[in-house]
Amino acid sequence: MQSVKRCYSRNLIVFLGLMFACISIFDFVQIDSPAQSAAPAQSEEAALRAVVESYFTACGKKDLAGVVSLWSEKSPNLATYKQSLEQQFTSEDVSYGGPAVSRVKVENEKANLQATIALTSINLKSQQKSERRLILSFELVREGGAWKVWRSASAAEDLAETLVKAGSQTERASLLTEESELVTAELGQALLAKGRRLFNQSSYNRAKEINELALEVAERCGAKSSVAMALVEIGRAYWMQGNYAQALEQYQKGLKISEEIGDKDVIAHALNNIGIIHSIRGDYTQALEQYQRSLKLSEEIGNKVGISAKLNNIGNIHRLQGDYAQALEQYQRSLKISEEIGDRPGIILSLGNIGIVHKSQGDYAQALEQYQRSLKISEEIGDKAGIARALTNLANVHHLRGDFAQALEQYQKSLKISEEIGNKAGLAVALNNIGNFHNSQGNYAQALKQLQRSLKIKEEIGDKAGIAFTLNIIGHVHNSQGDYAQALEQLQRSLKLREEIGDKTGVAGTLSNIGLVHNSQGNYAQALELYQRSLKIKEEIGDKAGLADTLNGLGDAYRL
Repeated sequence: MQSVKRCYSRNLIVFLGLMFACISIFDFVQIDSPAQSAAPAQSEEAALRAVVESYFTACGKKDLAGVVSLWSEKSPNLATYKQSLEQQFTSEDVSYGGPAVSRVKVENEKANLQATIALTSINLKSQQKSERRLILSFELVREGGAWKVWRSASAAEDLAETLVKAGSQTERASLLTEESELVTAELGQALLAKGRRLFNQSSYNRAKEINELALEVAERCGAKSSVAMALVEIGRAYWMQGNYAQALEQYQKGLKISEEIGDKDVIAHALNNIGIIHSIRGDYTQALEQYQRSLKLSEEIGNKVGISAKLNNIGNIHRLQGDYAQALEQYQRSLKISEEIGDRPGIILSLGNIGIVHKSQGDYAQALEQYQRSLKISEEIGDKAGIARALTNLANVHHLRGDFAQALEQYQKSLKISEEIGNKAGLAVALNNIGNFHNSQGNYAQALKQLQRSLKIKEEIGDKAGIAFTLNIIGHVHNSQGDYAQALEQLQRSLKLREEIGDKTGVAGTLSNIGLVHNSQGNYAQALELYQRSLKIKEEIGDKAGLADTLNGLGDAYRL
């Protein structure tokens, strides 16, 4: 068989078959069972082939009604498929070869098969022509004596889901050997999508495993762009686990490959993530430089979603440095772009950041307004993680305003949603906030209970930065109880972790808190030394807001 390029657009795959995460809802036996006669089996196969041939003929003619007529009206996939098909017909002209049908299986009123077909497409905007081979899986049901399509999806997409569910690397290796025909760039892309899904569920180890598999597949089929993206995604898993050195190493590898092949989109993605690591480490100058480079590339390729995201990150640096006017300017620019293109997740992100600035400035009414807008949009699009974040932000403001009942109610709602969707990182954050709330109310036993639950989750997912953060709060609770020995023990653990991962902002904050404990004990000389060390770091990284807190601590120590 003539070799064809196996790298093709996501839109086209959506056009030919929706890529759902679930594997077939049907169980099948092969039609060549000894209990069945050859003639009926051949008749069934011929009928199924005819449906598939009509399917591709109608697609090639852009006959929407014709394609839809081949589907079961009862299929839950039909509405979304029809919408994507309409969009595809307006953007590309396509033509097909004859489909080769294989792996036909039938059981009673249900069937599945695989179709391999050559596709030629022309992008109507750029007039760029591409040729590729597609392998699709079909599920069909018999209705009124005729076979109807129930589901059509990329075979590589289905294999990716099976690989994710596989229990071991040995099982995955065996599957790749059995399905060697599907080891394509498309499979690599599908695995990357699965890895991102696991990442969003806070399953960082599993995400890293699947992205490493995507890397292997991409390397085997020579898809350098996917190789670069897989390295960046592996880096993101290391980032969330607090392994910043490893994260940076993976990002740099991905950056190098994407620069070699001139893939500006992946270059921008890598630079953005490198900026995040520098930001966490308190190197705001380096972070801003990487974000600016990433922004420029996103502007060059016209990636407005990317432009909006980079503006948000640039705003974050200004906010961390205490430059709220500049932060708001960047967030507002980001919000405007997201609203223009209808990017509602981007709108939610910008509104949340704008709310944080208003909260930091003590303008709680404005902060609540932005958070309420963010919550409303999150509810409209069914973004449960976004709903949980908005509820947490609202609760933080209610807490600051002294509306404790409302704050606790919102924290509890956020916690419940994070539990329902299995968002472990979100769950840990909610528990931290509830623990901090109880600490502020003097309910130290309840505070420690929630914080220990949070700590356990962060240890399970390997979130070193999160562990250090929670230990810091636990130390603060012990200090409030007057248990200075325990406070110092937890804060020293936090400090050690933050120094290991290079979190300068965190180190400065923990030094301040250790200084507070010594101050409470009357060890004023020791407290002063720690406040001064904290102050020096905050001056180095340009943390204006943090400087104010540390200077207050210094003032207390001098007065005492």
